Amino acid sequence: MKIPFKICGLTRAEDVRLAQDLGASYLGFIMVPGTPRCITPEQAKKLFAVSSLPKVLVVGNLSFAKVQNLVDTLHPDYIQLHRNEPPEFALALRGTRVWRAFSLRTMSDVETAAIYPADAIVADTGRGGSGQVGDWELARRLALRKPVVLAGGLTAMNVRAGFEATGAFAVDCSSGIEASPGIKDLGKLTDFANACKKH
Repeated sequence: MKIPFKICGLTRAEDVRLAQDLGASYLGFIMVPGTPRCITPEQAKKLFAVSSLPKVLVVGNLSFAKVQNLVDTLHPDYIQLHRNEPPEFALALRGTRVWRAFSLRTMSDVETAAIYPADAIVADTGRGGSGQVGDWELARRLALRKPVVLAGGLTAMNVRAGFEATGAFAVDCSSGIEASPGIKDLGKLTDFANACKKH
């Protein structure tokens, strides 16, 4: 089966077009201050205009007012909360759907993620863009209770194994398909997309 996949950390229009042409299901754009793939609202607006695919705006370390303003001005399909935003933060957001990233290291993390008020949980390592693989068994346990997007160290070589092992509904890749932070590698992205499309 085809694996729905999100290409994250997009910073260039040509990479947005490439991700769309290769069959991506979601496009991810990062606004986490101090991270190498962080873009400005102005850049996001221009990149959003390049494709009609669902947009996921990844935020962290921003106030609720700033995040709600980004939703109101950029109209992303999803906001992905990526730091320590409490449940009240997610419940109060209006005008978008919410994904929340969790680092799954123990069953306690699974329990916390399972009751968080989000449409889906992004099961990551807690070090986005690090290329490190997460705990697939914990992600599998969470996926029995909540929709999961599998992230963390995915490449063309392991994405199908991770998807099948966890029961996630989609996968998320950033650093595994880059030439350098924020710059996608044509060959790696093509291989990743092809791996997701294999039957």
